[in-house]
Amino acid sequence: MNQLTKGIIMKGNRLFANGVELVAARAAGDMRLIGSLDCSTNPNFPVAVKGDAYKISVAGKIGGASGIVVEAGDMIICLADSAAGTQAGVGANWFQVNKNLLVGALGNSASYPRTTNGDQTLLAAAPVDRAVVITVKVTTAFAAGDGAAPIFDFGETDTPEKFKANLNTGAANDVLTYHGILSAGKALLIGATAATGTTSTGAITVTALAVPTA
Repeated sequence: MNQLTKGIIMKGNRLFANGVELVAARAAGDMRLIGSLDCSTNPNFPVAVKGDAYKISVAGKIGGASGIVVEAGDMIICLADSAAGTQAGVGANWFQVNKNLLVGALGNSASYPRTTNGDQTLLAAAPVDRAVVITVKVTTAFAAGDGAAPIFDFGETDTPEKFKANLNTGAANDVLTYHGILSAGKALLIGATAATGTTSTGAITVTALAVPTA
């Protein structure tokens, strides 16, 4: 399982970090709170689609006897459509959010139209490694038209494609999720190559949550 070692704030079925909503109303791949899980018997992960989230009601393990330790108040979020199974079988499809450590989390959100060009800083550098979750929503479908659609890369200072390279396809309301470690001293960058022509399209909204790993 992927782990986010700091907490979050839930308001109803909406997820926030430092006042920033991580994923908006449900679309394909958007987060929704399905319910709670009693992990006292070390259950397997449930069948889920990308964006499904469960709040842990009773501490234990999730993903079977060799699964990940969770405590009441933690949350697990499905990153990719997944069958039910153990940590070894399907754990990579899930992300754990620990409820205890909100201090140090930093979130931000920004929109990038077809004309965006060059590196855009979404999160400033910090002196420690941070776990980062990047949620991208396609707000205008990508299409070449009479030129080329815009291209977006997701990375950090000196490694501009670390998390995702060459995003230039997608339908309106598609939701994509990338995650990894944002290195100490590095900013989270969105690299953009503007669309060419007059009828080419493509625009995104990006929300990121970065949390110190220690």
